[in-house]
Amino acid sequence: MATDMKVLAGREVMANTIIGFVFWVAIIIYPMAAHAEVGDTFTIQPHDILPSSPDPRVSPRGSSFEIRFSNNEVALFGASVPSAGLYEVRAQYSSKNYTPQVDLESDGSVIRLNGSPTSGHGSFTTTAFSGRVSLSAGNQVIRVSSYSHNFYLKKLSFKKVAQIKSHAVPGQIKAWEYSGSNQSVHVAERGSSY
Repeated sequence: MATDMKVLAGREVMANTIIGFVFWVAIIIYPMAAHAEVGDTFTIQPHDILPSSPDPRVSPRGSSFEIRFSNNEVALFGASVPSAGLYEVRAQYSSKNYTPQVDLESDGSVIRLNGSPTSGHGSFTTTAFSGRVSLSAGNQVIRVSSYSHNFYLKKLSFKKVAQIKSHAVPGQIKAWEYSGSNQSVHVAERGSSY
């Protein structure tokens, strides 16, 4: 009987130890792993332009390449996004005394380049787009639209600055249960509308 009590006590200590370990993993280690993706980076360069891109041309400049945009031209780029999130985007470009008017779009998210003119085609600068673009993980198409003349793009740099978190709503949402307590909500019969 005493041996059985020792075995039960040993199992209880072991179970408490395992529960305690799982608790500390869940509280300390998991949040660090969940946020480890912030800071992911990737770059889009001229060789990432898709063959289906309608307008601009890839041109050599020294030992590298650039994409030359004119008024109202669009380029499509293939990108492998490491993880879903909000990304800050920086463009390395030159604009030959023109103020760049450039939009970047992906997954329905659009941001604008807040750039300044450069003194010539060889004088490149790096400037951030205003806002952040929301990107899904995996292969994406990034659309760059230039509404100004003489925009020469050398590269786009993306840096993840925030996670995108979505939470499922538990249970079901039933409009007919809510409508009885609120006179401004009307329930339409199936097939009709108000």
